[in-house]
Amino acid sequence: MPQSPLIRLLLLTCLVWSGGLLRGGFALDDLEVLRGNPVVQGDVPWQVAFQQDYWAHQPAGSAGHFRPLATLSLRWDHRLWGLEPWGYHVTNLLLHLCVVALAGSILAGLERGGGAAAWLGLGVFALHPALCDSVVWISGRTSMLSALPGLLGAYWLLRPGPSWRTACLAGLALAGSMLGKEDGVLFALILPLVAARTGGRRGAGAAGLGVLVALACCAWLRYLALGQWMPAATHAPLAGVPLLERLHLGGGVLWRLLTTFLTPFSQAAPQAGVEAIAATPGWLTRVMLVALAGVVIAGLRALLRGRDPALGASLLLSSLALLVHAQLIPSGELFGPRFLYLPLLLGVLPLDRSLRGIHARCAPHAPWPWILALAAVPLVWFQAETYGSRRLYWEAVLEDQPGSPQAWNALGNAAMEDGQAWKARRAWERATELAPDYSRPWTNLGGQALKEGQLVEALEYLQRATQVGADNPVAWANLGNALLRQGDPAAAIVAYDRATTLAPSVAALWRGMARAQEAGGHREAAQVAIEKALALNPQDVLVRDLAQRLKGK
Repeated sequence: MPQSPLIRLLLLTCLVWSGGLLRGGFALDDLEVLRGNPVVQGDVPWQVAFQQDYWAHQPAGSAGHFRPLATLSLRWDHRLWGLEPWGYHVTNLLLHLCVVALAGSILAGLERGGGAAAWLGLGVFALHPALCDSVVWISGRTSMLSALPGLLGAYWLLRPGPSWRTACLAGLALAGSMLGKEDGVLFALILPLVAARTGGRRGAGAAGLGVLVALACCAWLRYLALGQWMPAATHAPLAGVPLLERLHLGGGVLWRLLTTFLTPFSQAAPQAGVEAIAATPGWLTRVMLVALAGVVIAGLRALLRGRDPALGASLLLSSLALLVHAQLIPSGELFGPRFLYLPLLLGVLPLDRSLRGIHARCAPHAPWPWILALAAVPLVWFQAETYGSRRLYWEAVLEDQPGSPQAWNALGNAAMEDGQAWKARRAWERATELAPDYSRPWTNLGGQALKEGQLVEALEYLQRATQVGADNPVAWANLGNALLRQGDPAAAIVAYDRATTLAPSVAALWRGMARAQEAGGHREAAQVAIEKALALNPQDVLVRDLAQRLKGK
């Protein structure tokens, strides 16, 4: 198998991505997934990652994400680098390089002629600036983790072997991909197709059996951890929205993804809300949905007729990877450039055929593929600036959506991390102006007033936060803290009870409850609360100190 084109592509990939990655920092929710996460910080056994939601440590509670491999990869990084962002970025680069290397090896193995693999198509996937959302953003590594185990299994399945080996490889590969991110379920279709390439119907059947066992095991693990078999977004923004309206928004998402792919020279918006997507013309959303359905049908026909099954499978799988974003079933997020990661990976063959056709007709002797590849260096570095810090990330979001209260609230949080309290207050106040019923900025304003000793102002903000956001555990916890300072432990207990009911897996909330119960003279209730906090995070210094004090009384 000739490897020199793949080696050149991997070296170019390192050149393109290294500059942007190594200068990157923590963006969006990177710190939230690291700080206060006892699994990532090594305060609890690693097996706990398989027993809870990816966001179980956060006050917002379950998000319907069961991604233990992603959590464990961050745990390994935290052990090596602590909170130094460059180490996490190096891991992301290595993960992307492994995906490219495995994809290139698989493509070369699939070519009957002996190695004339789809290097142009794979090059677009390896170097496209839109994939900064997966490669540069630390938390975006879930895209690579959903692809890597499945690709590794597909690579080994290209080598003929006994049926038991085929079944085991397919099952382990699919389970790994699904435990990295829910999108990995697509490998349930890919692995039997690859096995059929070398083992015929018998190989496909064995791989299919392994896939079924893996699906059942992952569903069982998910049920034990989250109480549900099927992936579902707990806080889906379109939950309860009628199907036709969801399809309109889904078509708008597909249009955004297409324009993001076709305009690598412009800075891609890192995310978009309902209002921005809804502005897409209705006729355009219908065109996108019809086009996606057409690609699904074309890929299925090519696969079943057997004229070019690899191309047909690539068309079908890449379009299925996009289909989830059509919002037939409400998903957890509307838009992100990382949604292109799996579709571009799985669509390498048709993309390569298209580029080769253009090259042969328009400029057969021009070195434009190399020109475009080298042009990716400044384009990726430019796009990577968005992920240099949380402030830069949310400023980029606000350039695209200046009326987003969520973005203004997050920009305020970023300003507070930079020690600019006045900027944070202005951003939070702007968020409340845009959405008076949005609880989080009121919570932040109340928390900051409490830090500054302005108790009356803090109580006003926090009472407003709990009125407009009765399901906001942080608002209730901050209100409980303010009531304790006011000298009203009975009311604080009520507030903390609401907070711990909404987010029972957050140790800090149980610590607050213990403080409130202690202040109210309820020693036994305080002991119960602090024991729950210790069970959730036994290494939390504040929890341990309070537990020791209560034990000594």
